[in-house]
Amino acid sequence: MSQLRDEKSTLRDSKDSSVPKVAVDPVFETNEKVFLGGLGDDSPDPTKRGSTDDSEPEHDFKSEEFANIPELVRTVVGFEDDPSLPVLTFRSLLLSALFCTIGSIVSQLSYFRTTTAPFPVFFVILASAPLGRLLARVLPDYTVPLGRFSFSLNPGPFSIKEHAIVGIAANAGSQGQWATFLPTNAALYYGITMHPAIALFFGWGASLLGFAFAAMVRKILIDDPEFIFPLSLQQVTLYRSMQGKSELHKSTSKKQMKVFWWILLGTFIWQFLPEYLFPFVAALAPLCWFASRNHTVNFLGAGRGGIGLLNITLNWSNITSTVITYPYSVQVTIFVGFVITTWILIPVAYLGNLWGSPTYNIMSNGVFQKNGSSYPFESLIYTDSSGIQHVNETRYHEVGLAYSGAQYTWEIFMVSLHSKASLFSLLILFLKWYASYISSFVWCGLFLGPKIA
Repeated sequence: MSQLRDEKSTLRDSKDSSVPKVAVDPVFETNEKVFLGGLGDDSPDPTKRGSTDDSEPEHDFKSEEFANIPELVRTVVGFEDDPSLPVLTFRSLLLSALFCTIGSIVSQLSYFRTTTAPFPVFFVILASAPLGRLLARVLPDYTVPLGRFSFSLNPGPFSIKEHAIVGIAANAGSQGQWATFLPTNAALYYGITMHPAIALFFGWGASLLGFAFAAMVRKILIDDPEFIFPLSLQQVTLYRSMQGKSELHKSTSKKQMKVFWWILLGTFIWQFLPEYLFPFVAALAPLCWFASRNHTVNFLGAGRGGIGLLNITLNWSNITSTVITYPYSVQVTIFVGFVITTWILIPVAYLGNLWGSPTYNIMSNGVFQKNGSSYPFESLIYTDSSGIQHVNETRYHEVGLAYSGAQYTWEIFMVSLHSKASLFSLLILFLKWYASYISSFVWCGLFLGPKIA
């Protein structure tokens, strides 16, 4: 065995040294101490931390197999797989159901607030790891007898694949449901109550439609290695770090965890103070402090009712985690779009009296009459003797058109423009990737069809 290892070492040393070799860890180690949070040894020597091999697998990233994979992906993602690790287990399904239920309720309630606070998947990743390890300790090693569908309550240490399944399920199922806006708005503004079963199937249909579109573009946007997803790469890094892939020994890891918990406590206090005790720190407007009687300056500097020029916020709900999770290029693009819409287009609409903008709150999402009062949606609907609801056209002509603030009007315009541009670009990509298939069907229809007939 040692002779074979020496021969492999000789062959490896004889290769061209200019070809870079990057060591890639296996995706997971089945050492129980690693699963339960320990690294097996306090020694800083990386060869003594639960590793059973003399050397880690190496990959030639200049080979054809890795040629199209971006360097960032090669650095973060492991290329080794252990097919024996459990994936869909009782523990993963239980934790997925738990976090999906909590997350969907929290996210849905948050959508009805002025400032949304979505249920973050990073919280699920952080919380599911200790819960999974706890279940691995307390659940009995019992197999539920269901014939070919039998399963074990505790198949062993909590694996990284179970951990990832919980995160994926929470990311897909705990972000609320946009389709609920239709029945809620119908009940709130028009007095129309949708049957719960219809609302439920409507929500399912909207979600499945989104998954169907995702499946259609999977080959273009997902399978193509040129398109990377930075947020997913951060999740992969967190999975690997929490499952014992750190190169640090135990004492250093404990110090890092102490720092993490102190930061978590500070973040909680920071969030609690501006949210409940000192809400004024959510928008600090220096321009309004120095020229409180100047209407134009107040419009430029106010966070509510203005464009928030040079505003400062201490509320994490307004800052959000995008400043540390989005790539720099994406943040620059978002900031440029913000400057164009908020600091240019909205002042143009307000100061130029477009759509009667000075009459309404420019940052409001509400709908108004021409005089600025709330739009009476309920009075536009009437129910006939058979229970069918209709639009009262006479009342509509009396009330007039509906108006909105400058910000909401520009948002509707931009969303409409973005939707059309996205569909057009998707069509171009579809034609690019499937041109050969389309041309074959056209050829069959024009030339082969008449011969078959």
